[in-house]
Amino acid sequence: EITRWLEFRRVLFRSRVIDFAKKNVKTLIGSGNIGGIINKEIISVDNVKLNNPLDIEFYPDKNNLLIANSGTNQILTYSFKDKTVRNFAGSGEFGLKDGSAFDASLAQTSDLYTYKNEIYFIDSKTSSLRKANKDGVVTTILGKGVDEFGYKNGIAVNALMQNPTSLTVDDTGIYIVDSFNKMIRKIGRAHVWTPVTL
Repeated sequence: EITRWLEFRRVLFRSRVIDFAKKNVKTLIGSGNIGGIINKEIISVDNVKLNNPLDIEFYPDKNNLLIANSGTNQILTYSFKDKTVRNFAGSGEFGLKDGSAFDASLAQTSDLYTYKNEIYFIDSKTSSLRKANKDGVVTTILGKGVDEFGYKNGIAVNALMQNPTSLTVDDTGIYIVDSFNKMIRKIGRAHVWTPVTL
């Protein structure tokens, strides 16, 4: 039975927890003020300021919560045990650069999804599909950069999307909302676009 629901409020730059059993709402993370880039520091939750958070996902377990902090082009992680926030992936630089947690550049991450110990995510502004391992090392599956977008099927390194916003992943592949192309796209396990039957 679900007893609580986590929600991110973009305008207020904070997260809320709704406890259905107690009919209670409280703030989990954020002061309501706009925050800046988080580097290698570990910050007490009382001092954390978020910036346009768009999504959350438990990872790698229910004791930790990833935050798509799109305003700083970073993915943050919150520890329920320690009540602290740190950077999981993203230097804060806007772009499409792979690499370690503090070297990779992201571009307004809009959606996160956990699958088989990895986190898959969408960077809307570079029309890219990317993933990170438990150490925050980022790899691009599909996407060429800010000015490279459109509609093209085929193998992932050649395919194009335009402003994707959401995804889900299972054993059959990765399903993506390709918003500006007004389509649901699918990339198979071999990283090849295939038609989606609805």
